[in-house]
Amino acid sequence: MKIQFKLSCLVLFGVLLFLMPLQVTAADDKAAITYRVRVMKGIGANMHSIGDILKGKVDHKELIVHYAKALNETSKTVTTIFKQDTSKSKKNSRSKNAIWEKWGDFEKESNAFVKASTNMVKAAETGDMANIGPAMKKLGETCGDCHKPFREKKKKK
Repeated sequence: MKIQFKLSCLVLFGVLLFLMPLQVTAADDKAAITYRVRVMKGIGANMHSIGDILKGKVDHKELIVHYAKALNETSKTVTTIFKQDTSKSKKNSRSKNAIWEKWGDFEKESNAFVKASTNMVKAAETGDMANIGPAMKKLGETCGDCHKPFREKKKKK
């Protein structure tokens, strides 16, 4: 009886040891996804702020350079925040598995975003809307160039 109990405890301990990393990974994935979503929403907020100014919805042209710099700094974090492969934890994520399956392509698109956001800062620093508009258009295109292959479309409610 004692041997059977010890054997049962040993088996249970082995099963728990096997399952523990799965629990940690799931928790880590959830945190990584939540973090990424927040960072990407911040990028979107800066893009929309510049867009609202350029469309004349608000009169804060002096703030374009501020939003452009924030965008540029955050753009430099994109590859870092996506390094953790969360493809098995799809809850609350629109990230496609292609990010990790085609990491080189994802990095290329991310680097194009950094370059476009750097050019946006340069254009914003001139204060000349003739420079800012085209830079913003190019920046928006780089967003789409990455979102199309690497982000799921929003589900209709």
